[in-house]
Amino acid sequence: MKLFLMVYVDDIKMGGPDGAAMKEGWDLIRKGATMDDPTAAGKCLGCQHNVYDHEIDGNKVRVMEY
Repeated sequence: MKLFLMVYVDDIKMGGPDGAAMKEGWDLIRKGATMDDPTAAGKCLGCQHNVYDHEIDGNKVRVMEY
């Protein structure tokens, strides 16, 4: 599915391509856990996460700043 999952106590983050794989990943997790709907990156492990687009060497990239 090409997803990356981070779990620490009650902080859960998943990264990967948007679309069906991400939805399937969350659906699989929710089969065994009761949780709120996923939201955009925000505060996790006491750090604020800022997501923005940037250009590096002429390539558009998505950046996550902690």
